[in-house]
Amino acid sequence: MTKTMQSGYRFLLASFCFATLTACSQLSEEECLYMGWHARGVMDGVEGAPASKVNEYQSICAKYSVQVDHATYEEGRQQGAKRYCTRVNGFSVGMDGDRYQNSCPESVERDFLSGYQPGRMMWTAVNNVQAAQSIVRSSTQKIQSIERQIDRLYVDLEDTSLTDKQQSEIRNEIRWARREIENERDRRRTNELRVPELLDRCREARDRVQDLGFIVADICY
Repeated sequence: MTKTMQSGYRFLLASFCFATLTACSQLSEEECLYMGWHARGVMDGVEGAPASKVNEYQSICAKYSVQVDHATYEEGRQQGAKRYCTRVNGFSVGMDGDRYQNSCPESVERDFLSGYQPGRMMWTAVNNVQAAQSIVRSSTQKIQSIERQIDRLYVDLEDTSLTDKQQSEIRNEIRWARREIENERDRRRTNELRVPELLDRCREARDRVQDLGFIVADICY
């Protein structure tokens, strides 16, 4: 293979890896040998990867006795991180509920966190409302399912061929099912009572976030 062909191959490989983060998570020997570590660092920085990400690559490439260019990778990662570590993107990351991995350079971290923290606060408030509402729905569905089960058990009791022991076992099942219904009703009621308060907190969080200049849809309902 000529030097020109090698150079072209390396460029294509680096471009392919740059466009496909997941596909290159498990690097081959050739990828370890010819990876453009600066480009890889830029890509990871844009994705919000921490500096420790390079250690994953080193662990893989060490199998092929290849040393990753840490300095070149980190230079690229910090360059990419400047695109990730903005106030607007911080808010978006927080609103998505994604965890911040301390990936921003000190010079831009404060800007990122000024968006991430309000976004995370908004996500938490919305998530708490949705979680309580989900419990209400799931408890209602479970109660309905158990009630249908009880109806079937009563039908079974009408079987005149059942022994006294079998009838007793069915009645025990009915009693346990009724207790389960009561437990689910208590659980549902507890969360029904929490929803209004959680909605108020959600609206308060929304107002605070909007006062900071972020646009938030009416998601507290």
